[in-house]
Amino acid sequence: MAQAGGAPNPNNGMAVAALVLGILTFVCLGPIAGILAIIFGFLGMKKAKEMGGTGKGMALAGLILGAVGTVLSVILFIVFVVVAGTTTVAIMDATGAADPANYSIKVTTCETDSAGYPLMAGTIENKTSSVKSYMFDYEFRDGNNVLIDSGISFLVPIPKNGTISWDVNSFKSSKAKVVKCEITQVNNWFN
Repeated sequence: MAQAGGAPNPNNGMAVAALVLGILTFVCLGPIAGILAIIFGFLGMKKAKEMGGTGKGMALAGLILGAVGTVLSVILFIVFVVVAGTTTVAIMDATGAADPANYSIKVTTCETDSAGYPLMAGTIENKTSSVKSYMFDYEFRDGNNVLIDSGISFLVPIPKNGTISWDVNSFKSSKAKVVKCEITQVNNWFN
């Protein structure tokens, strides 16, 4: 476009870049565009001063949008990290090792069947006044303490202050004459 008298209209590219990057801070690029918008905003303000004010408004708007967008992006990132951390801890508490004060587990049978498959059975007592659900990790070992098989039990819901019987068996046969059965960990299931 031409000004009166036919001279070309001066353009402040830094101011335009600041405004575009300031808008992109909120649309998709977050703090990356925000920091660039702040830089280009300052450069655009400097160039506007040299050009008699051309693009000052765009440079200022880009600088403000970049600063606000960057601050909001950082705050949202911090909130996300805190919420994700809290959620991870809650899931780990809900699915990790159960508090031994809440249950008592006993192995009452540990043997191999006639085909050589290890099996164990026992009871688990819920010592709390609410229904609890547990899973447990188990191992079968031979007389030399060599692992035959290991696994995780099915989910076992137990009534408040109740006791239930359970049994698990291996799908791997063993020629071991002596079998050791062990519960290695009892796990919560969103208790």
